[in-house]
Parts: sequence; structure tokens; C-alpha cells
Amino acid sequence: MHIVGFYGTMPRNYKRRLGAKIRRDYDPNKLEQALEAVINNQISFRQASEGYGVPRNTIFRKFHGMNGDKLGRPSVLNPVEERKITEALHTAAKFGYPFPENDLHLFIQQYLNGMGVQTVFKNNLPGPDWLKYFISRNHERSLRFLENIKKIPSKGHCG
Repeated sequence: MHIVGFYGTMPRNYKRRLGAKIRRDYDPNKLEQALEAVINNQISFRQASEGYGVPRNTIFRKFHGMNGDKLGRPSVLNPVEERKITEALHTAAKFGYPFPENDLHLFIQQYLNGMGVQTVFKNNLPGPDWLKYFISRNHERSLRFLENIKKIPSKGHCG
């Protein structure tokens, strides 16, 4: 059974528009090296920018702790809630009760309704894209959880 609902018109694969602002077009390791050199008063922001190929304003913002939040819509659940949910799902799988995708959607919906949280989801029911990104955000725990679903036969289900 597949849950059907309105999931918006969010594209699955983003493609940068021609002329759109290029973000983070540098090696993060180079940024760390440039920042370290500036912190140790070895070189200026401008010299670090030219030497390491990182924008001067990026080094300046990192140096002064002025970087803003992540781009895009924030996650519906905070990292602590996501960790607790994945641990609960992992525990349920260990006891022989795996959560298929439908049940996981409904479990999250019940959690959100119980907390009194109003989300962008229709009826607080997350869609397949949300589940995909939930698993990618909780990669290590989700892999263990999914492995247990495959290993443990579900008890009480007629097949």
C-alpha cells in the first residue's frame, strides 16, 4: 500500500540556473587552512583569499563567527528528535517489529500531532521525499535500522 497525498512541486534534482549565484565553489580544507593562517597572524584576509582560492568575505565571516544558518527550509524535526526516533525504530526492529515505510509515515504523523506541531505536510503526514532525506540525515542509525528490518522476519503479519 502506498500513501498518496499532496507533496508539492519540489523538484527532485536541482539544477543551477544560468547566471545564478555560485555558492561554495572552493575546497573546505582550503578554507580551514586559510582561516588557520589568518588566526595565527601569518597573512591578511586578502592574502589568504588569493593564496588559498577562497573568497575573502567567506574567510572574514568565518573568522568573526558571522555565518548564518543553513540554506533552505529547516527540518521539521530537530536533530535530537530525529535521533530519538531512529533509536526507537532501531529498538523496535531488534524486538522483531520492523516499520515499513507506510507505518513510518504514520508514526511520524502521530508524533507531530501529539506534539501539537503544525508542519508544511498535508495533515502532518510526511511524504516519500521527506523519508528519503530523513534516512540520509540519519545515515548511520538508519542503515542499522534498515539492516534489522531485512534480517528479522516480522511477527504477526500474514504474508
